[in-house]
Parts: sequence; structure tokens; C-alpha cells
Amino acid sequence: MDDERDIGNGIIVTLRPGHFFYDDCGVMGFDTPAEALDALLEVYRREQTAAVRT
Repeated sequence: MDDERDIGNGIIVTLRPGHFFYDDCGVMGFDTPAEALDALLEVYRREQTAAVRT
């Protein structure tokens, strides 16, 4: 996680290799910590659901 809001960007979140926000995107920017947390929780939920199915 890299908070670049002080230079006019967002909060940049980079996931570990093999984890994705969507498709093959492992890096995303967010405007607020709450948005970043929501996205991380969604990745976690999706991966937990996938693990149960296998």
C-alpha cells in the first residue's frame, strides 16, 4: 500500500502475485482508505468462496 494522496494521486494497493482485484489486475488506486479496505475485503471473500468450491 502506498498513500500518494499528498501528491494528488490516490492510495495505491498492490496485491501479492497470484491475487487480483479483477481479471489479471493486481494493482489499483483508491480515493479513500474505506474504498481500499472494501476492495481488499471483496478480494478476500472471492478467494474464500473459490477455495470452498475446490
